[in-house]
Amino acid sequence: MPTSSDARRQRMRHIRRLTVSAKGLCDKGVGRIATYMTGLIVLGMKDRGMNITRVDLRCLTRLRRIPPFFLVNAMKLRLLNISGLQGLRAIAQGFLHSCSNVQRVNLSGLTSLTTVGSNVFTYCSALTSVNVKGAPRLEEIGKGFMYACVALQSLDIRGMIGLRKLGDHALNNCTVLTSMNLSGLIALEEIGQGFMVGCTSVRMIDLTCLPCLKTIRQGFMDTCMTLQSVDLSGMSGLKKIDALAFDCCTALT
Repeated sequence: MPTSSDARRQRMRHIRRLTVSAKGLCDKGVGRIATYMTGLIVLGMKDRGMNITRVDLRCLTRLRRIPPFFLVNAMKLRLLNISGLQGLRAIAQGFLHSCSNVQRVNLSGLTSLTTVGSNVFTYCSALTSVNVKGAPRLEEIGKGFMYACVALQSLDIRGMIGLRKLGDHALNNCTVLTSMNLSGLIALEEIGQGFMVGCTSVRMIDLTCLPCLKTIRQGFMDTCMTLQSVDLSGMSGLKKIDALAFDCCTALT
């Protein structure tokens, strides 16, 4: 005969949306959610998680959406791992905004991800690396992506072969970044204005094999004073270069 405990567990399996406190995102709390709330598709927070140091959501295999401002201002967060969440379709705006101590983020294997909202990873001043391998269905990244990530050393987005739009002011003021490779983003149609403005250490950008990109927008790589070379030969669809693109790139030959 079913007990009240059995009935409660059955109800928990049908929960689709859950809002938790910061304590609920510890390893033990996430493990309980994964065990009992097997139908969970949206996970939100009701506080800012100021004291969280690490978050690992890999066991929430049915998660489909990360809501707006998840982990915003989590000042002590150092490590985030959401790799392998094959059902995750959207990361909403403000994800990890102003998390000034986060150093590494693993987003690999998000094979169903289609959308990343605006101001994601903005002002993550200690962030050195982001693993974004294996997101072939990602179509759009909103404005302000990785704005002012002043410690960022490398970023490889070549696996985003379905990316169509990269929003305004992406990768602005990433002052340690020395190179950027966009080659092979064969579906890319639009890079927003102000891309990589103020990346004062970048020396090389690879733009080969971007057949769908028609316009280099205003302020593209403005004030990248160490930029030495740009190869546009693979941009077969390029029709226009807007004002202030490559402006103040004094080392460009």
